[in-house]
Amino acid sequence: MKDGQSGFARFLNRYPVISISIILLLLVFLVDIAFGTIYHLVQGRSFYDQQKLIAKKRYRSIQNQYRSRHPDFHHSFRMSKIVKNAVWGGLTYRLVTNGYGFKAKTTLPVSPSSQNWRILFIGDSFTGGLGFSHENTFVGLIESELERSGIEVFNAGVSSYSPMIYWRKLHYFLENDLLEVDEVVVYIDISDIDDDDMRLLDETTGRIYRWRLQNKGRPKNIFGTSVFYDFTHSYTIATHWVYSKVADVLQNRDSLLKRAQVGRSKERWTMDEFSYEAYGKSGLQKARNNMDKLLALLNQHEVGLTIAVYPWPDQIYEKDLNSIQVSYWAEWARENDIELLNYFPCFISDSDTRKDAVDTIRRYFFKGDIHWNKSGHEVIADGYLAFHNQSSESCVSIVGLRSIPGT
Repeated sequence: MKDGQSGFARFLNRYPVISISIILLLLVFLVDIAFGTIYHLVQGRSFYDQQKLIAKKRYRSIQNQYRSRHPDFHHSFRMSKIVKNAVWGGLTYRLVTNGYGFKAKTTLPVSPSSQNWRILFIGDSFTGGLGFSHENTFVGLIESELERSGIEVFNAGVSSYSPMIYWRKLHYFLENDLLEVDEVVVYIDISDIDDDDMRLLDETTGRIYRWRLQNKGRPKNIFGTSVFYDFTHSYTIATHWVYSKVADVLQNRDSLLKRAQVGRSKERWTMDEFSYEAYGKSGLQKARNNMDKLLALLNQHEVGLTIAVYPWPDQIYEKDLNSIQVSYWAEWARENDIELLNYFPCFISDSDTRKDAVDTIRRYFFKGDIHWNKSGHEVIADGYLAFHNQSSESCVSIVGLRSIPGT
């Protein structure tokens, strides 16, 4: 060995600043591992999982200000509330509910009946408009347009609703003569299938329960696995934070679509055979049965029904244009002589490349999430208004022959 020095010693002598920096970084990394591991052992979970748990508890605490259980249809917004600090993710927004517990512009009382034509929209968090005040949701945008013609619009959508709750909620209001409407528009979500598969109705008490809590599907890791990512997430604090920030900058466009946005098991049933067999097939049948009950209820009260379907980022990413979510509900719509609004062509094209799909997701959805941003809500509102006005200039594909409102 030349001069009796090791290779490391020669490197240290030649590049002292670089060498000391590497040593210090290594020491910091080891200390970070030590603290992260101790934290994991003491808390029973990683630092980042603990932060998620704390945020979740805070979220639920604030949610309790404006959400409540309901004996007939599981859960709802509280009635006549004004909440200035409603939260979702990192967003804080103003939430107002009317006397029916519907998201609205004002808390002013609503008459049970009206001479005006009334349209009630119902769906889950997409329809409820997570992160937005009523005015900025697609239902609010539709209302601002249709109220000029004297049409009243209601938004009965709430997060985690599904066909069982759509039916039960409308049953509660219509059968008890609490509200009269002329038309109901149901936005059937991709996740409704899993939600209905998990739910049971106690025929004796009328209460809705969950018979299982966990999704039975199989997630798809679009981006591959990273042992280093998983290790730092579980056993470090500072290292994982730095790694995540650097990865956001250096990774390609596809990787910037977080795992929370694409590849989750709840929406995979339209494309993944395992997930379809695990819950999609049974969930579709349960959802169909509940939609049959909803349709019978509306027919009994002479209320019109329109349904709509739309893709999640996963369907856009995988170019699932001719999705089973479309074909299944299109068949149901034809069998029952009602109309279906298919929004899939608004977000997916046969000619789309992977880059096109990523650009679409970025344009219409919140970063790292499955829900529409402002532009997404505008697309949905424009699609319905074109349908309502019988305009052919729309990205929405319509199944069935429509009957003109008010005739």
